[in-house]
Amino acid sequence: MEGVRVALHPLTFVEEGEDVVIGRSDIDSFAVFPADAAAVVGWLRDGATIAEAARRYTAAYGEEADIEDLVDTLDELRFIRRDDEAGPSPDTPRNVPLQRLGTAVFSAPAWIMYAVLVVAAAAVAVRHPQLRPGPSKVFFTPSLLLVELASFLGQFPGIALHESFHVLAGRRLGLPSRLSLGRRLYFVVFQTTLVGLMGVPRRKRVLPVLAGLLADALVASVLILAAEADLLAHGEVTVWGGLALALAFGALMRMAWQCLFFLETDLHHLFAHTLALPDLQELARAYLRERTDWLPRRRRTASAAVSARATDRELAVLRWYVPLLVVGSVFLCVLAATAALPVLVGFATRFHSALSSGSLDHGFWDAAVAALIMFTQFGVAAWIAVRDRLRRAAAARTALSPGKTGHRAG
Repeated sequence: MEGVRVALHPLTFVEEGEDVVIGRSDIDSFAVFPADAAAVVGWLRDGATIAEAARRYTAAYGEEADIEDLVDTLDELRFIRRDDEAGPSPDTPRNVPLQRLGTAVFSAPAWIMYAVLVVAAAAVAVRHPQLRPGPSKVFFTPSLLLVELASFLGQFPGIALHESFHVLAGRRLGLPSRLSLGRRLYFVVFQTTLVGLMGVPRRKRVLPVLAGLLADALVASVLILAAEADLLAHGEVTVWGGLALALAFGALMRMAWQCLFFLETDLHHLFAHTLALPDLQELARAYLRERTDWLPRRRRTASAAVSARATDRELAVLRWYVPLLVVGSVFLCVLAATAALPVLVGFATRFHSALSSGSLDHGFWDAAVAALIMFTQFGVAAWIAVRDRLRRAAAARTALSPGKTGHRAG
């Protein structure tokens, strides 16, 4: 090993207190290293052989280091450049498409404009109670079919803007963040991948994670102002102003949704990225299971206790983050009772009134089609949930059947 050198891909080094986050931004692979191990990685990156790095470590820290074990870790993280891979590129992700647009969207003049919009919308909501978005505003028209279609289709532009703000905030930092289409259950959704975010200083990670919340606030503000313009122009809120308030309510619900930490929302990712704990959710759930193991009929697990395998820093974070998961669960119940339930009750009463009228008029068929669409959605969601549960149960039975062997990666 005397003359062996390790060829590394371009790596980023970001200090996180006493530790250092080292990563390869092009494949979004990052890990937290103690400061002494990070120093060794730096020496290897600068061309030192394994033997030279070992001697330098002994001289600096007064003890021997297992450099070969560290090299194995770097290989698992795909930090080591193999012979068939391209060499280090001088191009770092600093000039990416839409970087100038991202800089403009989050410039000082833009922030001033955003503040004016939000304050103006808040003033309108205070001045005109009828322009405050709420569950009742969802029913902006007697047609339940139009209400349902607007509630579903009308949210897509706002969701796309939410994710686009994440992308632009990342591009502003030179990160190759990207927007793509994904699937949640049977819905097509937009999703953002913030590639390389752990490779920038902690304070710079905040805006890319929270940019979607800013977009939702702006959407709600613009829609409230549009409803006010409709009120001033016609002396009352017309169907168009009502539609704006219905969509504004949806935007505010997207913002409230971010408080549900256990669903790995933007606020969860804020903690995970700023604390450099990408597996925060998994640790928190295991910690919560461990702390509730005394409950009757609680499923016991054979995994090692979190308190035994987590670091002191991780345990310190879990002690205040896990209560947030509980608070998020309580908030979900509050949100369901104050927002979702009134909307469902509104649909139910309107369905009953239209379908029990005994007249096959336009209102009857409008409600019938809307009900069919709604119950089809719930039915498909229930079918997918049952199907996935049966598949998991079948996979578990297969894994436990006699004659089956397997290997588990360490």
